[in-house]
Amino acid sequence: MVPAVKDLSTRIIQCDVTMGDTAWTKAKGLMFTRSPRNGDRWNPFCMVFTFSRPIIIRLHMFFVTYPIDVLVLDAERRVMEKATLLPWRFWNSRMRGQYVLEVPQGTATRVPLGTRLSWDEKGLRMEKII
Repeated sequence: MVPAVKDLSTRIIQCDVTMGDTAWTKAKGLMFTRSPRNGDRWNPFCMVFTFSRPIIIRLHMFFVTYPIDVLVLDAERRVMEKATLLPWRFWNSRMRGQYVLEVPQGTATRVPLGTRLSWDEKGLRMEKII
């Protein structure tokens, strides 16, 4: 029996979600973008990368001049791993993931491992399995 999902409407971050579902958007990612803080105005980002099957995630932070958080999700969109990535560094996941979310630094601390996430164009939301 598949567990039901109750939408808690708990938005963990309000942002403009960009899908990284093509080879170009996956390669470019957040390179050459500015820090989410734009003067006094908060301008958060969320990038969602999708893969056809679970894989070990390999990311680089070349030309991304600010730290970000990364969430690795399984096929059911449950958080399996999370990390903070620093500028100009490489990172490999320990677990295989089918989705990867790049979000502002500090977001990962609000998302426990095992949490199921959903997203739309307005942001990320936590769901509870009941």
